[in-house]
Amino acid sequence: CFDRFKRRGTLERCRMNPPLAESEKRCTYAGCSRPTQSSKYYLIEKGRSTWGRDWSSVAGSVLCQACFDRFKRRGTLLHCPKKKEVAAVPSRCEFEGCAKPEESSRFHLIEGGRNSGGQD
Repeated sequence: CFDRFKRRGTLERCRMNPPLAESEKRCTYAGCSRPTQSSKYYLIEKGRSTWGRDWSSVAGSVLCQACFDRFKRRGTLLHCPKKKEVAAVPSRCEFEGCAKPEESSRFHLIEGGRNSGGQD
């Protein structure tokens, strides 16, 4: 009630989005890791076009807070793909003339055949 009053300035519920029944409070997205453990659920109605998104792909679905926020931000329910693993950078300088080959805080891997910066 407090949050409703803080956001809207009134305790009356908005008639456009009535609260869901307890039996409906389950995220219908198959990839949701916690479909029954959310504080809020959203029924996505046909024709919704808020936040500049096309919601037709999830129309009729019930989304938990996390899935709703993901779709609102990205326009998709899919999780971000994992970052590609970066090739391991050696932890020591391989230049033969280096005076302190293991004492740097940063090492760079330079591929053979590169002539970046005009240094070759």
